[in-house]
Amino acid sequence: MKSAYSVDVDEVRLNSTAGPSHSVAELTASCSTPFWLMNLDHVRARARRLKSALASLPVKIHYAVKANDHARVLSSLAAEGVGADVVSAGEAQLALAAGLEARHIIFSGVAKTRHELNFAFHSGLKQINVESLEELERIESMALEQSSQLRSPIALGLRLNPNVCPETHPYITTGFRENKFGMDEPAIREAVARLARSAAPLQLRGLSVHIGSQLLDLQAVDEALGISLRLQQQLRDQTSASAHMLWDRFDAGGGLGIRYDSEDETEETALIDDFAAHLGRHTQPLLQDGRLREIMIEPGRWLVARAGLLITEVQYVKRTPMKDFVIVDAGMNLLLRPTLYEAHHRISPLRVGAEQARQSFDVVGPICESSDFFARDRELPTPKAGDRLAIFDSGAYGRTMSSDYNRRGPAGEFFFADGQITG
Repeated sequence: MKSAYSVDVDEVRLNSTAGPSHSVAELTASCSTPFWLMNLDHVRARARRLKSALASLPVKIHYAVKANDHARVLSSLAAEGVGADVVSAGEAQLALAAGLEARHIIFSGVAKTRHELNFAFHSGLKQINVESLEELERIESMALEQSSQLRSPIALGLRLNPNVCPETHPYITTGFRENKFGMDEPAIREAVARLARSAAPLQLRGLSVHIGSQLLDLQAVDEALGISLRLQQQLRDQTSASAHMLWDRFDAGGGLGIRYDSEDETEETALIDDFAAHLGRHTQPLLQDGRLREIMIEPGRWLVARAGLLITEVQYVKRTPMKDFVIVDAGMNLLLRPTLYEAHHRISPLRVGAEQARQSFDVVGPICESSDFFARDRELPTPKAGDRLAIFDSGAYGRTMSSDYNRRGPAGEFFFADGQITG
């Protein structure tokens, strides 16, 4: 599969799956900075690659909307048969407005309000993933109160916290015992017992697990899958078959990462094949006996991160006795990841002149915070005021985490699909 963008000798180019590559500088010459550029051809190619890797399993892909919730992104994925994983009623409404069907939307998140649960009950969402016994108590109480108004039982998944700590940034781990997400095994067992004796119109479909984000080593994923599916099999065997206890689904979560330090996407696409192998091995016993009928996954970053660029214009090249700065018109208000996670994003001028010697710079924005940076001590072809820079792999957790801090205003948004760029 082609990379979304490539850096040739002298410029950044956008790669189309359906035709020749395009100069990003020429393609976006009339676009005012700062702005986002999304290669929707690449988003759809990623979805097809993922579906191909998982074709031997009964998998339904549910895109994690929090990664990038623009309607054009959502509708592109919906066209590929991808559903959605949402963490708020607001995200669910965006997904529905973009053309996704409610029956393909999973509702996750640790702090679902009564208003949000009421929305989920009556909009026909596929499943609510329950994160705590306290949440289950609220769901049960509300379902009992509204039982006469509900058209069908509310489908639930129980999110297990498997106490597995992956190799990733501590802020984006979600499956360790110190994290706020999910329930430990004793709490899961208590939840199952509660559902077994409940008179509420609730239907347990299976367990859910998600241990974190930006995962490139599958050892922890493999461990979490093993723990979760063994527990699901035990619980299924220990509970009486009923309309309230189906055990026909398993939600394997998401979190697979990308190589932010490289243009080459080979390793992360191969990762999908390894993930499919792990998933197949662990689910095989449950699939063989016919009880498990559907596996769900929730990728976000893997589908959209590579497709996005943040384009920004150099305002000043400031030189001091201590270090040199490239000051641009985009800031941490648009792309928070370097500030929040010390995340690495590749940066390149859209065009590189033959006279541009390479030097070390801090690339910083206009926000009145010393934490407003995109790179520190980064070697770049020496730019000048008016040059445009591309900040790569910004399609996930860029625009959705942005703010209006310092009243800088939102960035423009442009999309490439089928050989054309549109706003």
